[in-house]
Amino acid sequence: MTFLQLQTMLDRFCGPVLELCKNLPIGNENAISVKQLSDLLGVGERRVQDYIAAARASKVPICSKKGGGYFIARNRDEMYHTIRRLDLMAESNLFTLRDCLRAADEWFPVEHDNR
Repeated sequence: MTFLQLQTMLDRFCGPVLELCKNLPIGNENAISVKQLSDLLGVGERRVQDYIAAARASKVPICSKKGGGYFIARNRDEMYHTIRRLDLMAESNLFTLRDCLRAADEWFPVEHDNR
């Protein structure tokens, strides 16, 4: 992503999402932690994650890396690396959800009222 592309993208935003985008570095090697973003923006870490979700919903190419850190994708490869990692996490969460539902059914069966 070029500076001009970034500037064009930022022109769509105002308020907290704009401030988030201004503070996100470009490129995987420059990733910044939620804690650092929290300190820069003067808000809690949960609020930073809300801003990231809002920016992503607005098509900002925000990536994250394993072990923490957020950044704006420099190129398609960085974006798709994040997409692949998120897809694997979602799949793992679905398996966990399935296993928890099965355990709940076995250990805490629904009792039917036979009146």
